[in-house]
Amino acid sequence: MSWFSYALLCAFSLSAADLISKMLLAQEDHLTVAFARWAYAAPFLLPFFLLNRESIFQVNPGVFVFTLAILMPLEILAVIFYMKAYRLSDLSLAAPFQSFTPVFAMVIAFFLLREVPRPLGLLGVLCVVAGGYIMGAGVGGWKGLATPIRNLASEKGTLYMLAVAFIYGITSVMGKVGVLQIGSIAFAGLYIPLLSVVFAVFLAFYHPKALKEAFSRPVHFLLLGFFIAIMVYTHFRAIELIDVAYMISVKRFSMVIAVILGRFLLKERFFFARLTGGAVMFMGVVFIALWS
Repeated sequence: MSWFSYALLCAFSLSAADLISKMLLAQEDHLTVAFARWAYAAPFLLPFFLLNRESIFQVNPGVFVFTLAILMPLEILAVIFYMKAYRLSDLSLAAPFQSFTPVFAMVIAFFLLREVPRPLGLLGVLCVVAGGYIMGAGVGGWKGLATPIRNLASEKGTLYMLAVAFIYGITSVMGKVGVLQIGSIAFAGLYIPLLSVVFAVFLAFYHPKALKEAFSRPVHFLLLGFFIAIMVYTHFRAIELIDVAYMISVKRFSMVIAVILGRFLLKERFFFARLTGGAVMFMGVVFIALWS
């Protein structure tokens, strides 16, 4: 498969996982759902590491341990904020703020990986960001381009999601550093199980009830874990093959899918007011596909 195919599959699986998370948050604590996203994905992913475990002997220990030490606390913080955002705001209201991740990732990747997008590829990235912003401006009906900025003051969920976008800008680049050490398949199979263990230890001290609830109702979370596993596997496969900013931009097409799912399955409002932003994002994805 090409990097673009992996990235699109990543976007669709992320949208499905977000929809399931939003539905679970109506009944479960946000920390329970946040932990379940990783813990129930781990059994699907661990075999990929076990089948490629010899790659762990090829890493630079200092670089690899430092990468994981940066990634894990940020990833846990991000997923907690992610679930709080969806708990506090509509799926289609919070999701568009993820569109800023490619900008953060592009700047960080330039300094850490020396990745520089081509001019038309850069235009595609900026279209994805602009489209996501325009989608946010459609919340409540079209009330002008300043709407998302005003929502940051009135909707706590959007503020959490903007923080998530910044954190994911860092983790997407650091994740590629890990991938370059042991390969995408082994890293996907190792990283999420390790992350689940660290998260479980954190919850055992901070919120043991959330940990107990996550393990007491496994049927609730198995489908969520399955889609997260697909998302993680395709994410790392794609990011191994292409610049971080390109891959994250295509992955953020999940916002368009999230808005569509939010409209038809959760009956969220103002769907048509967001279509313009979705069209701009789609145009950006086409630019990236053709000129990356």
